[in-house]
Amino acid sequence: MERNRTRIKEHSRQNTQLSKNVKRALLRQYLLFMVLVLAGILTGSIYINSAGVTKSALEGTGFFMQDLVSSEAASKGFLSLAVCSFFPSAALICISYMLGLCAVGFPFEFVIPILYGTFTGASMASIYIRFGAKGLLICLLFILPQALITVLAIIVASREGFKFSKQISHVILRGVQKNLTIMFRTYCFKYAICFVLAAIASIIQALSIILFSKIFLS
Repeated sequence: MERNRTRIKEHSRQNTQLSKNVKRALLRQYLLFMVLVLAGILTGSIYINSAGVTKSALEGTGFFMQDLVSSEAASKGFLSLAVCSFFPSAALICISYMLGLCAVGFPFEFVIPILYGTFTGASMASIYIRFGAKGLLICLLFILPQALITVLAIIVASREGFKFSKQISHVILRGVQKNLTIMFRTYCFKYAICFVLAAIASIIQALSIILFSKIFLS
């Protein structure tokens, strides 16, 4: 009787330790993808500043959200603004999804957060060059709320794509037995959530542009 109790306690202790290890590994993965986003933001900002981009070169262009950050942007209508905001992040999530379905796609998942960070950093730097000190407030109102939600979607998508691609690789290359059908359903569900998050972020940005563009971009 005492021996059984000891075994149960030992088994419970091992399960608790395993759960802690899994949570730590998961946290490290998310932190890694967050660091990649930040590295991309830094890269994009440095590139725009070092490339000698001028205010006159940015005006009237659609590069780095310049078409969304203008006094005429609100006249495009809510739906048009939301679609323009949604497309870049949705494209990256789609690419991440496709890479996750490839047995050799997992290394390329690291590129997704870097690309998003680079685009965001370049956009913010471009806005600052174009509008000066007021550009900081514009970024705070028009870019940051949308970016915070989209970053979450990009990080989750990249991590899930990395994980699923590795699992496919183990099944094909190592012969590991896994129920990929159930895992694929979960995979699609998580990506659907990522698309919803990106859509919410785009709606927030479109509303911000409509509400504040005439005040801060005139």
